[in-house]
Amino acid sequence: MVTFMKETKNMITPYGLKTEYLTNPLGIDVQNPRFSWLLKSESRGVMQRAYRVIVATDKDLVSRGIGDMWDSGKILSRETTNIEYAGKSLLSRTSYWWRVFCSHNSDLLDSFSEIAIFETALFHQSDFVNQWIITDETKAASILRREFSLKGDISQARAYICGLGYYEMYFNGQKVGDHVLDPNWTDFDNRVLQNLIYPHEDKSGKRALYVTYDITSLLKLGVNAVGIMLGNGWYNQCEKDVEGQMSYGKPRLWLQIHMRYEDGTEEILGSDNTWKCSKGPITYNNIYFGEIYDARLEQMGWNLDGFDDSRWDMVSEVQKVSGVLKAQLSPADKVISVIKPVVISERKKGIQIYDLGRNISGWARIRVLGSSGQRVVMRFAEELDTEGGLDFTSADIGSGQQIQQDIYILSGKGPETYEPHFTWHGFRYVEVTVEDGITMESLMGVVVHSDVKNAGNFSCSNNLFNRIFEIYRWSQLGNLHGGVPSDCPHRERLGYTGDAQITAQSAIFSFDMAAFYTKWIEDISGAQNPESGYVPHTVPFYGGGGGPGGWGSAAVLMPWYMFLYYKDKRILEKNYKMMLNWMEYMSRHSDADGIIISEELGSWCLGEWIVPRQFENIDETRDDFNIDVPAKLVNTFFYLLSASYMKSIAELLGDCKASEHFEALHNTLKKAMHKRFYNEKTGSYATGVQGSDVFPLAADCVPEENKGRVLANLVQNIMVKNNGHLDTGIFGTFYMLEVLTENGEAETAYTIMNQSSYPGYGYMLSQGATTLWEEWEKEHGSHNHPMFGSIVAWMFKYVSGLQPDKDRPGFQNIILRPGLFSEIDYAEASYESILGHIAIRWERQGTKMAIWIDIPCNCSADLYLPIKELDKVVEGGIPVFHNGSLLDKHLGILEASLAEEGVKVSVKSGRYHFEI
Repeated sequence: MVTFMKETKNMITPYGLKTEYLTNPLGIDVQNPRFSWLLKSESRGVMQRAYRVIVATDKDLVSRGIGDMWDSGKILSRETTNIEYAGKSLLSRTSYWWRVFCSHNSDLLDSFSEIAIFETALFHQSDFVNQWIITDETKAASILRREFSLKGDISQARAYICGLGYYEMYFNGQKVGDHVLDPNWTDFDNRVLQNLIYPHEDKSGKRALYVTYDITSLLKLGVNAVGIMLGNGWYNQCEKDVEGQMSYGKPRLWLQIHMRYEDGTEEILGSDNTWKCSKGPITYNNIYFGEIYDARLEQMGWNLDGFDDSRWDMVSEVQKVSGVLKAQLSPADKVISVIKPVVISERKKGIQIYDLGRNISGWARIRVLGSSGQRVVMRFAEELDTEGGLDFTSADIGSGQQIQQDIYILSGKGPETYEPHFTWHGFRYVEVTVEDGITMESLMGVVVHSDVKNAGNFSCSNNLFNRIFEIYRWSQLGNLHGGVPSDCPHRERLGYTGDAQITAQSAIFSFDMAAFYTKWIEDISGAQNPESGYVPHTVPFYGGGGGPGGWGSAAVLMPWYMFLYYKDKRILEKNYKMMLNWMEYMSRHSDADGIIISEELGSWCLGEWIVPRQFENIDETRDDFNIDVPAKLVNTFFYLLSASYMKSIAELLGDCKASEHFEALHNTLKKAMHKRFYNEKTGSYATGVQGSDVFPLAADCVPEENKGRVLANLVQNIMVKNNGHLDTGIFGTFYMLEVLTENGEAETAYTIMNQSSYPGYGYMLSQGATTLWEEWEKEHGSHNHPMFGSIVAWMFKYVSGLQPDKDRPGFQNIILRPGLFSEIDYAEASYESILGHIAIRWERQGTKMAIWIDIPCNCSADLYLPIKELDKVVEGGIPVFHNGSLLDKHLGILEASLAEEGVKVSVKSGRYHFEI
């Protein structure tokens, strides 16, 4: 549901303070962190005139207006986002408090925020004093423990931990934190890559993430115990080898505990060779295939003090991982919700199938009663076969094993509850097989994904669009794990750069992706071959095919989207070299005209991907699709698109020479694309399928004299040849909707989106889809792939009409263009931008139209109204114009004029109700 902000009492009030996109973060290792805040006011036209930021080592100092670390002084500026700290050098492991003062229309900084806090982690190599330790376990999950004593009362205790692949940490029997599947996934360490089916020269940068926990309340006077359960995760994934062998080795642990006593003294302890280890109840764990948990092997009290570990083994110290240890600032995976099955059916005695009603990413939680040694086997699938059993086709993991399953072996000690620790599944249905004598008391679906917060909502009078939006959201969330946007949550689980870049704008409109994408862009930069500039198709690299354009262009597109939506200039600065290197790579793989013709030796060099199978040309010698849109055209399109963004990025960063170069390259590529692929006889490009015309139109490489003919051919292909359906893949679908809408064919775009027959989004829904499919056909591919969800950005931008302004990024100015489709009576969207709450709703009211908009403080908006008469525009029940002149009683309305598409009204911040 779209919401509009309530009135506030003060003229201007700063709130919602964040440090590096995080609220009161614990454990950041950015030495010059950036601060952001929001503003609220009951008045229209509110702009921040000046601000002052203070940072101090004590909360009381801040409350008294003293910044002993940094006092920015009064800064005449409207900026409220990503204000870089410029004070004294921050110390490791230190808490800092901060506050912002603002003014609106006076010289006094008379408004101030609540006090926020951030705490630093470990800045320097000398801060890392403990050792990495290892056990002898491989497939099982080890349990490790150590006891230590406190010599007095403590005022603060922190634990910094990196357990590879996954870990759970306990102090005195209590699990620390609410993270699961921690730490987030990176290219942790050096490894030997073997039997790869896709070429890859591993020269990537390595890093591993540690998490900071406040453990003060978990410690006690006297003897304490710390226990760690260590799983395989991505670090020691050996079983699924269809893409090759890519394991790093045995799981390992680094832990550092800092304790500060009330008397000011400090003590450090953590992982070293004094720890002990043993086999635990998890006898097998693999992220793809599942977990086996034998409750008979539980050692009660193993993570408490006083436990007898005399028969346990000693751990071994091991060389530290090659990856740099960095603080984890991206959202962790968490248990988000728990859902009940909607149907429970009995296949036969001892076998039941639980239907959760929707496809989820996570696992099952069971409560059972039975005898020691009895087994519960849970198998997971997205669909049922024709006989009502599980259909594993859509989640075929490969390696000769198609099954995601967890096995629980009972202890026999009363009712027992189990859920896995170091795996997750993608599924809707759970088949549970129990032995005689076991009572299944309950099974619940546990939804697990990265804890990104909701940012946007969309709805309209066409419920099909609302349902598409919902299944996209559910699919996207189910594919956010470990700080990586994956393709699917079962079969591959990989961070395909093509899938992620094409859905990035949809994700940003729907969720707070700032911290998530900041991490993943760093992964992309690290994965790039620094010598060649090549960017692999999955990041972190874990096999997987693709092409240089649609996939590799993520190196440019992702940082650009961070700037466009969040006004993050630092991410452009930090990754500028990566982007330049990638552009150089594309140049070396182009012909004399600039057309992309190759990629890595032995690669597939794909272009478009996953068109409806009725349009495929299948090359029987290959397993992948040979699609009618030429790969050279698609890859050159993304090279061209990247050049246009690089022109702006270079100019923004003050690299004028590079900006001129990319402007020239952009123009050269536009001419080359037209010359190479345009067919004068047909008036279409290349093969004449929809994508062949879409990419040149989106690239603006079609000469004006040819544009009408090309567009007409595209529309005819859609409406006549394909009866209003698409024939595009993951890239063409996104750009086709924008091309049509921007070129006066919005109704054609609507027709495509409104289809309930094959191929179309409505067809997926008619076949029972609760998440987006990988392919247009139910019988093929996975049933939880967000890549076709790129069209949600079109819903926000062209149906509701909420668009960013590339000339004033970060929603400093907002473009509002209500999408007047003949079959839509209303549409609305809201978005929690980096500057605050934005909302728009438009609806038809007989022969009239009403538009409500909500513009946050410090912002402006350009609203385009579909009317040619200025005097017919009414706001708040009062005419805005008289005899063509703007009436001054409408505070907040800056100006109005006639534009090509109607009346353009420019407004300042505030809430408005227009009628026309």
